[in-house]
Amino acid sequence: MIQNQIDGLIKSAMLNKQASALRAYRAVKTAFMEYKTAKNAKPLDEVAEINIIRKMISAREDAIQQFEAAGRLELAKAEAEEIVYLKPMLPPEASEEDIRAYAESIITEKGMQNMGKYVKVIKEKFPTTDGKLISTIVKSLL
Repeated sequence: MIQNQIDGLIKSAMLNKQASALRAYRAVKTAFMEYKTAKNAKPLDEVAEINIIRKMISAREDAIQQFEAAGRLELAKAEAEEIVYLKPMLPPEASEEDIRAYAESIITEKGMQNMGKYVKVIKEKFPTTDGKLISTIVKSLL
């Protein structure tokens, strides 16, 4: 799990004087702590860690677009540098072909007509995969 490695990553970034890595890793640690201490918090498992990091990457990508539109290229560059350190923390995604093959087998096996149920079953098999990709694949098969 990432939360077990984060302190080592922070220490390594400090020793190597990597400011953008340090910012990224500290942000991850902070996000994990906020998740664990939130009201009605669920346990911080691997799927939750992946979702948190995915949201952080998405937020930084949005910030890059806004900074570039405002002409603040130095801030956009800083956000892009943090993304470089966040992306390797995510596990490799399941390929679209694997998801499509599994979806086809589920659709022929179950014979349901409700897209939401298919998405839920596939999401259980591939918990780290983006829900948009799964729903697109299911929509194309139905």
